[in-house]
Amino acid sequence: MTTSTHRTRYEALAQYVRDRIEQGAFQPGERLPSVRQMAELRQVSVTTVLEGYRRLEDWGLIAARPQSGYYVQSPPTAQCEVPRVMEPHPRTKVVGRSALIRDLLQEAQTGAQVPLGAAVLHPELLPQRMLARMQSKVLREKPAVALSYSFPPGHKGLRHQIARRLAMAGCAASADDIIITSGCTEALCISLGAVVRRGETVAIESPAYYALLEWLEVNGVHAHPVQTHPDTGMDLDALEEVLKSGSVQAVFVVPSFSNPLGSCMPPEAKERLAQLAARYETPVIEDDIYGELAFARERPPLVKGYDDGGWVMNCGSFSKVLSSGLRIGWAVPGRWYQEVLRRKRVTTMASDTAAQWALAEYLEHGGYDRHLRRLRRTLHDNTQRFIKHVFDAFPEGTRVTRPSGGFLLWIELPAGHNTTRLKEAALRHGISIGPGALFGLDGRYDHCLRLNTGVPWSERMAAAVHTLGALAKEQGEG
Repeated sequence: MTTSTHRTRYEALAQYVRDRIEQGAFQPGERLPSVRQMAELRQVSVTTVLEGYRRLEDWGLIAARPQSGYYVQSPPTAQCEVPRVMEPHPRTKVVGRSALIRDLLQEAQTGAQVPLGAAVLHPELLPQRMLARMQSKVLREKPAVALSYSFPPGHKGLRHQIARRLAMAGCAASADDIIITSGCTEALCISLGAVVRRGETVAIESPAYYALLEWLEVNGVHAHPVQTHPDTGMDLDALEEVLKSGSVQAVFVVPSFSNPLGSCMPPEAKERLAQLAARYETPVIEDDIYGELAFARERPPLVKGYDDGGWVMNCGSFSKVLSSGLRIGWAVPGRWYQEVLRRKRVTTMASDTAAQWALAEYLEHGGYDRHLRRLRRTLHDNTQRFIKHVFDAFPEGTRVTRPSGGFLLWIELPAGHNTTRLKEAALRHGISIGPGALFGLDGRYDHCLRLNTGVPWSERMAAAVHTLGALAKEQGEG
């Protein structure tokens, strides 16, 4: 039997048992057939069953009891309570956090730590060799093109491929509606810069993406935090009250698998958000960088897909699905197209030409959808493993999100914990985390943390989570 065949058999057995657990054929607390019984039932070897059961243990679906056998577990997502929705303080001043951000990114760069801090996928999960081959091919076959400027709005072939992906998410944008940028960060910055000025105010999620908070700080723009649910995203009733008051000039949201909560707005909420943007004539900047990473077969729709008047500015990139180093993103700025195009010209002038051509080729011929299916399965399995180990290792009363996509977990520790201090203790054990102070305007998230689950799972990762849990317990006892 080849290794690949063996792997296929034990994974197929694990999926067979998993399906029956999810269908209710095997109930929580119920004993599974013994290893020998399952081997006879499925006509496979005992070794295959053992490996399949170990896989189910990794998923947190079953647990071994000494001298007794394997039993179905209550899913960890059912055992853990989700973090509370915290009503934000009405203050709009953005507090500096540059040192925390600098440290987080440096920790991700060194490679010495267990990288659970920065929201960066591990290179082993990405199609590095295929992308490298395609970029080499472009440089070899089209050197004059690849080494020249690709002036805004960017390579049309790539814009056409992006338009095809957007159409699959319900957005009818054409290649001529899209501007290629140097990553999603540039798309967001030039989109924000096109619609808000120094001293004005942007409605944001709470907790919020730390790079957004730093941009607001640097540009002298105020933030109006809006309470956000860890499952369904920004509270649109609360947002509408803010829009009615006329006190904000734009709205910034990460509606699909937000950073840091991992929340995903239901389709009806996305439609309502687009309607609110039109009704109050207020631009909505939609950060969709995680949208392709749904655990389900279908990716969630875009807010931009419900936008008839051009009030929604969609931004995205390939950093979270293909390569962070290529730095290729896009903006679909709607009615602000010309202003965003101008800002692209006066900031970076043009994005990497060879990278644009290589990505266009990969999207058309490189098996992007196959890669996405594999990556989504891996991230789903990792998320379940992390949740299980957090539940097992962290202090009683810890709350954990239940994301349906992406690779971020938001964890709320009991009152009295401080995750900035926890971060310092974790670093002494070689573990990097994202402390809650990065994501809030005041101290209300100081007892929370964000974990990156986009890493290959291993015993080292499990040990790191248990070390974090032990450190958190020590802090609580102190």
